[in-house]
Amino acid sequence: MNNEKDVSLEVVSQYVHYVDLLAGHKCEKVPEGAGLAARRKHHLQTIPGLSVDLKIGEWDFNAIEVDQQRHGHVLQVVGFELLRPFIFFPTETLTAFLEKVESRYDASNPYHSHIHAADMCNSFFYLVTKCGLWRKCELPEVCHAAMLIAALGHDIGHFGRTNMFLITERHELAITYNDRSIMESFHASSLVRCTEEAKDGVKLFQQCSAEQVVKARQLMIALILSTDTHKHLDDLAAFRFRLGADNFDPASEANDQLATFSMLFRCADIGHSAKPFEIHDVWSRRVTEEFHLQGDEELRRGLQVSPLCGRLNFKLPASQSGFLIFICLPTWREIARLEEILHVARHERKTKRHSKSFKSRGRPSTMKLYDTLRRDNSIHERGRSRTQSIPSSSPFTSKSLTFNKDDANTYKTRAMTASVISMPQDDANTNNSRAVTSSVIPMPWEHDATPTHISFAVDSDTEKRPVDHRRWLAETCLAQCEENFVFWKAQAELDRGSLSEPGSRIPTAEVILETQTNMIASRQRSASEHSNTSDTSAV
Repeated sequence: MNNEKDVSLEVVSQYVHYVDLLAGHKCEKVPEGAGLAARRKHHLQTIPGLSVDLKIGEWDFNAIEVDQQRHGHVLQVVGFELLRPFIFFPTETLTAFLEKVESRYDASNPYHSHIHAADMCNSFFYLVTKCGLWRKCELPEVCHAAMLIAALGHDIGHFGRTNMFLITERHELAITYNDRSIMESFHASSLVRCTEEAKDGVKLFQQCSAEQVVKARQLMIALILSTDTHKHLDDLAAFRFRLGADNFDPASEANDQLATFSMLFRCADIGHSAKPFEIHDVWSRRVTEEFHLQGDEELRRGLQVSPLCGRLNFKLPASQSGFLIFICLPTWREIARLEEILHVARHERKTKRHSKSFKSRGRPSTMKLYDTLRRDNSIHERGRSRTQSIPSSSPFTSKSLTFNKDDANTYKTRAMTASVISMPQDDANTNNSRAVTSSVIPMPWEHDATPTHISFAVDSDTEKRPVDHRRWLAETCLAQCEENFVFWKAQAELDRGSLSEPGSRIPTAEVILETQTNMIASRQRSASEHSNTSDTSAV
């Protein structure tokens, strides 16, 4: 038993040096033959660059490959990297909690395993940070952590059977939960129990107030229940209706906020539909195999085989193209609408705030210049904030943002000599230049689509920073889902070749590959043209 625990704790033991997250100093390598307590201690540590190397926090994160690299412990790795910034979690308790959650997944499930949970959690983190909703919503940190924990445990205890199977079989869980969101209720209950179990007398939310614990628990339950596929289309229709309402406000209105997070949570659950095709294809085959295993059991028991669960005459391309066109694409399109609404609202709010600020200073003539600076700014590299300190000789510090008419005429000349400009902040310390460094995984409130610094087009001796006007969810997730659908649809038409009308053109494998290649090239050209246009406007 101890040997199994030692192996399960060996997530980062292959590295020679570690970094103590609390004290910030290097630790010695764990001695060979060290006991369980010593090895557990090294779970509380990580190394710089681990998240970057594994692409944690990125959309093209490959949980299956990382699980192989980390000896079957991808959930612990992802969970620790995303949750370690929350200092109210005792580090030993957090480590034990992640190990417990991972162990309660059935690794033999082709799809609903700890690997899917880690992938879903990473996808959810990407969605909520890229759209800027976490920063926009004034939620306590415990709610941010609760959402990530809900993602890690949203399928805990899953045994590879659907709700319909449990209802037909009159399973004990179906009776317990009254045939409503059976597996989802079971997952929520199991996860809450894990958070309540103490490690050495300390619970996971021990340092949070009773009110915060209740709020976190309710949020986790609501998010997990939202993953019930039988309610998805109804929830999507309600969400689409709210997106079109004039009073839609996910930042401060509680119902809109929960509905938005729930839809993002659901998108993360089906996130493989919008992943690069080589990742999406593997997950598609995994979920298909899990459905077929259920169908095999239904045949053995003499039950009617559930939809999509029969192996006989099953066509994966037709199944996946239907899944994408009826479920995934409509969902991703609404999420792209949400992203646009949040972007417009953020722009209008900042314009209004800065307009009021400049008006109070009696210098309304600077408003146009200020808007130009804000519009042309970008310091994101794939959404991650990376800035430099402002040179002491720079003429553009926050204190020097008091232009007169002559300053407006010399804007271009000065802009070509400035490297970075710091925008005015709310606190009293922002009159001074300051350096900002980015952590590997930024805290949720640090991850905003609109940065607080501006970068200019500079002379030839200085690297020119790209201007970021991207809609990440639309250009990355929705666009990739559309590409995946085109590929599956073409494959389905190829499979139906013998059933097609005489004279119809059936695409060959070469045509399918060419179509997908052309779509990718077209998207790259569009992004390049957009970047060139933005660069021109910046200069």
